[in-house]
Amino acid sequence: MTSEDMLYTALSLVMPTYHLAMDGERAEAAVYREATPGVVYESDVPIVTTDRFDIEVYQQEHNPTKVTAIIQALLAAGFFARLSGSQTMAEYEGAGYSVDRLSASRTRGME
Repeated sequence: MTSEDMLYTALSLVMPTYHLAMDGERAEAAVYREATPGVVYESDVPIVTTDRFDIEVYQQEHNPTKVTAIIQALLAAGFFARLSGSQTMAEYEGAGYSVDRLSASRTRGME
């Protein structure tokens, strides 16, 4: 299973999940995108890759318990996860969502 599949599965346990954009419904959702992977080299040979993802959690009624549940689901799936910012009940581009931004990463050997 790829890191993206693992991430999607973990996020989907908590709330609807989309890659890059929401489906247009005014509901809560997690949206993720892959960030630039990190690669560790030894003697010019890649030996370890870190898959990195940016996640935004949109909620109309901010519930910090949901964000905590997402972090716990990511940790259980083998990711390092951290909250990197919030706009609680902010007017987000006119949508009225609160937005929590997270990052998740998973280190794996080269395949």
